[in-house]
Amino acid sequence: MYLDAGPQNLGFDLAFWHIHDIQTLIELFFGRVVKVRTMNRYLHDMDYSYRKPRPVPHKTASEAEQEKTKKRIMDTIAKYSMTHKDSL
Repeated sequence: MYLDAGPQNLGFDLAFWHIHDIQTLIELFFGRVVKVRTMNRYLHDMDYSYRKPRPVPHKTASEAEQEKTKKRIMDTIAKYSMTHKDSL
């Protein structure tokens, strides 16, 4: 099936299928215009599901930045433990 092949294999510059792209495919191949709600129902009936896009995580900090953060945290802990000895 065309959907299983993925959009890149059919010449689309997409990472994932979107409803409007699938509508365009149906219109091109079959000459039929299908509404979004109907398209969602068809896809659900064929056991396809909607996947919510997730944000891409930021780059991790460099080794030097990580060490700097660790040192700051350890200094804060040491300072706290010196000023609050009774509560530990």
